[in-house]
Amino acid sequence: MVLSNAEFQRQYVAATQRGNRRLASQPVATAVRYDRRVRKVVIDLSNGCTLLVPPELVQGLSGASAGELAAAKILGSGTAIDWPKLDVQLSVAGLLAGNFGTASWMAERDRGASETPPRGATKKRRPAKTKR
Repeated sequence: MVLSNAEFQRQYVAATQRGNRRLASQPVATAVRYDRRVRKVVIDLSNGCTLLVPPELVQGLSGASAGELAAAKILGSGTAIDWPKLDVQLSVAGLLAGNFGTASWMAERDRGASETPPRGATKKRRPAKTKR
């Protein structure tokens, strides 16, 4: 299907308007950094909130060094975060929705988490009694 120039322009204008409305209504990143003290990626948002993301929960960031995590950059108008050396890009909307990787990676991570016994569920061994 070939679009006429007029139809292309119409669709382009409509898509641009939808994108601008979305950008105006959803928070975007205004700053990103890695806080070594708390070991979290810190993302400041346009709505005044701050998102703290543990790298160990994110596909592609779990094994990264502090230096690699600190090299994060905001992409475009703040809709995504990029770690160029790690080849990892995450959307801000996805992070806010709790999506820390691909659907298959998240499913695998969730399966692994469900196999871990709940905290305190392991039976504690009592020390052997000693005779005096």
